[in-house]
Amino acid sequence: VECGYISIKEAEQAKQETIELSGLPQKTYKHPYFIDYVEVEARKILTELDIFDDPLLALNRSGLRIYTTLNPEIQQIVEDVLNNEKYYPKTIVDDKGKLQPQAAAVLAEPETGHIKALVGGRDYGTHNQDLRFLSSRQPGSSTKPVLTYAPAMEEKILFPGSVLDDAPADFGNYFPENYGLTFKGLVSVRESIVHSYNVPAVKAYSMVTPKVGMDYARKLGITTFDIKDEGILSLTLGGFTYGVRPIDMAQVFAVFSNKGVKIPLTTILKIENHLGQEIYSYNPKPEIVLSETTAYLITDVLKDVAQRGTAGRLSGVGRPIAAKTGTTSDNKDGWLVSYTPDYVLSTWIGYDLLTMGSIMNAPRYPINMSIDIMKKVHEGLSKRDFTSPGGISRVTICSKSGLRPSEHCPEEHITSDLFPRGYEPRETCNVHVSLKVCAESGLLSTEFCPEVEEKSFIQRLTPYTPTDHRWKGGTVGRVPADAALEAPAETCDIHTERSLGPAGLTLSSSPDGKQVTLSWYHPDTSNIAGYIVYRKTADGDGDGNGDENGNGDEYKRLNQQLITVNIFIDKNVKPETSYDYKVTAVNINGVESLPVLGSITTNKLEPVPPDPPSENGDDNGDENGEGENGNDNNNGNQSGRGNRNPPKNTPLTGLIGLPMFTIWTLKKYKIQNKK
Repeated sequence: VECGYISIKEAEQAKQETIELSGLPQKTYKHPYFIDYVEVEARKILTELDIFDDPLLALNRSGLRIYTTLNPEIQQIVEDVLNNEKYYPKTIVDDKGKLQPQAAAVLAEPETGHIKALVGGRDYGTHNQDLRFLSSRQPGSSTKPVLTYAPAMEEKILFPGSVLDDAPADFGNYFPENYGLTFKGLVSVRESIVHSYNVPAVKAYSMVTPKVGMDYARKLGITTFDIKDEGILSLTLGGFTYGVRPIDMAQVFAVFSNKGVKIPLTTILKIENHLGQEIYSYNPKPEIVLSETTAYLITDVLKDVAQRGTAGRLSGVGRPIAAKTGTTSDNKDGWLVSYTPDYVLSTWIGYDLLTMGSIMNAPRYPINMSIDIMKKVHEGLSKRDFTSPGGISRVTICSKSGLRPSEHCPEEHITSDLFPRGYEPRETCNVHVSLKVCAESGLLSTEFCPEVEEKSFIQRLTPYTPTDHRWKGGTVGRVPADAALEAPAETCDIHTERSLGPAGLTLSSSPDGKQVTLSWYHPDTSNIAGYIVYRKTADGDGDGNGDENGNGDEYKRLNQQLITVNIFIDKNVKPETSYDYKVTAVNINGVESLPVLGSITTNKLEPVPPDPPSENGDDNGDENGEGENGNDNNNGNQSGRGNRNPPKNTPLTGLIGLPMFTIWTLKKYKIQNKK
């Protein structure tokens, strides 16, 4: 107006108009997530080359040619999967228009370090250009092999068959819990990884020490440690201050796949200036971080994770594959890092903001993504397995001790596992013991237990404390699952005295007083092997003749073999003698019961008048008697001829004709019973 170019009216009209900005130009190139990271890596390379005053300006305006590792087909496969809604839980749109939850994936060749695909999220656009594979998120259990188990194997502290006790543990003010708030007991390192048990991982990390574990993790490729992470045992469970990056996890597991050798991951192979002159070439220096033995051992265990563990559905890939899952305690993040000899794939899912919610069973979604990605990128490739470097032995061990099995180890606790040669266990199991226990109470047997079993038990070398109020996750009093296998410390409290024995003992003497018949019954014969009969006399020498002091005998066992019927005939007794008997039952374990007692006095033997003499002076006699457990046969043949051999029962007369004595032959008995 002042310069005369427009009028006052035109100026007022101009003030009323709304100015609309056209905005930033849209990126229209294919595979934008990959290209965006190439720019990030190129700026870093140009800065390190120090040949440009302004690396960013040089990148955009100097006509540089950048040769990348991108495989367009693989990149498209990964993009298609991560952009497919079926691989996510219920989708929401945040206030910035972004789909939630989001995901990230990195796929690379372990042997070359070449990154073949990068996806930083789904639905790339103006408001969604985040390179989430560079974002730090809590890794959950996915770092257990990185911080703990691989270092433990490399330091020869633990091996796949070594045993840790998944039992309540007190680490000062830290009381770790497993995901299901249960404790499994004595488990191998292999099973601890396969099922992702937390307590054994913390124990193993304390054995390795946090310092050593973190040193190995840095060498393997973790770049996001904070000083506050040092010395924290929960770090092995994913308790990082800032978390880890998906691209770093791909780097770490690529070392496992590549036999312990680290090849730095890259997207850039070389850079040329505008004249076609090469100013940068990717020539990595391989770094041996782990021995080939350790890399193979940890891989062999992680193959089990992908076959029967927390990532068991990965077996659907149809080729040898190893993996580790990760879940945060609040289900905010889900991880799966998987690898074959050909590729390593790091996948993550979660909400951009933790306040947006949680994802139940979060690793399920990265697993589904990884199955389809890995199946497609391996099409046309031969099924390669991980090769053993040699120097590794498979040893038969006890799963509760990690040592050679002993005669006390039950078959279900005998397994086999891998050990470096020279580190195979040589000692036998020191955990299993065999003890005799009461079949009814399950406690250590006493001499009174009617049924005894010999069973195998475990005896922990280090005791544990059942959970109390210090464990915040679950109920008080929780113990390991194998606590039921522990050896009892107390003796049977049911059978504290001898069991009841036979009853109703009946004694009867034979008419001649030379044998006693015993009979009885038993109320419960289910566990009875037989009976024992004992006898003693009223005198002190056991011969039935008594002694001058009238002392009684000690009971003597009459049958060496157990009697299996409820009757016994004692043929080694004398007439008119008092006897005491006792009968005990013996159970199938050889334990005698309380006795049943009885007493008897055998019958008295009395002579009878003689038979008249025979007319011809001949008399043939036969006498049969039974003795101790047998027969005494006395045969007599007496013949009377004239006066020289008088007949039986005839009195012999002396010189004055009076009888001197009489010889009797007893053929009949007159019995007097004593009551």
